[in-house]
Amino acid sequence: MSRGRLPVSVKRGLLASVAVIVVSMAAQAHAQAPAKPSADGLETGQLYMEADLVIRDDKNKITTARGEAEVRYEGRTLRADELVYDETRGVVTAKGHVQVINEDGSVEYADELTLDDQMKAGVATGFAARMAPSIKMAAATALKRSDRVNELNRAIYTPCEICAQDGSPKTPTWSIKADKVVQDRDRQLVYYRNAVIRVFGAPVLYLPLFWHPDPQAVRKSGFLPPKLGVSNRRGLSYEQPYLQVLSPSSDLTLSPQINTKVNPFFNGRYRKRFYSGTVDARFGYTYDTDFDGKG
Repeated sequence: MSRGRLPVSVKRGLLASVAVIVVSMAAQAHAQAPAKPSADGLETGQLYMEADLVIRDDKNKITTARGEAEVRYEGRTLRADELVYDETRGVVTAKGHVQVINEDGSVEYADELTLDDQMKAGVATGFAARMAPSIKMAAATALKRSDRVNELNRAIYTPCEICAQDGSPKTPTWSIKADKVVQDRDRQLVYYRNAVIRVFGAPVLYLPLFWHPDPQAVRKSGFLPPKLGVSNRRGLSYEQPYLQVLSPSSDLTLSPQINTKVNPFFNGRYRKRFYSGTVDARFGYTYDTDFDGKG
């Protein structure tokens, strides 16, 4: 069975520095995508397990699967080098090259993972995740409160490419590093505590509290990915848009912009869709008393 795997040395390096976290994420992104679980015809509540070796301890009600171990339950697939299912405690422990493939197609990785027997809540170390579209997250530890809420500690998030064309790791264009990250899929938001926004690896903005829409949210108020630019007139520019959904047919985007050569800008955009047309209005404000022939 073909599987994408994160090197153990890379995953351990997650604890050392942001640079090594990026290496971990790059190794994960460059790895071969996990093979799709096969159709097994499981009915609701049924669990399927396979491995090179399966040992059943009937007395203690413990099942151990070793070598290419895989468990499928309620649309989720758990893979690892070793799986131990304690029926009495209702706990599944996975060790070595752990993968969890969710119903929505997102993939989670870990060095070690402990889950309940519903495969919804648990604890992971050396955690990383790959979500659509092209979102990567990594953390030293992760707490899965349910299949809808994840809490990550010492985490980093980026939607940018982290692999060069030759497969070697590269610093993402921008990323968010935080002491704690909470992904709440019910509220469709990702929250950050003590967040640092980094541009090409350099810290540019600290926020004690920060949030943005979940990558899988259809439409939600929150911060959007920042915009970066370089020009002779403005120098290096950093713009941080915030989207406020006003109604199902209208929204407002506010985007403060910081520049190295000119005063800050404040940009805005209002959009509204009608039955027979649309309104797309843009506005902005800045203060600068110096003008030349080039404006």
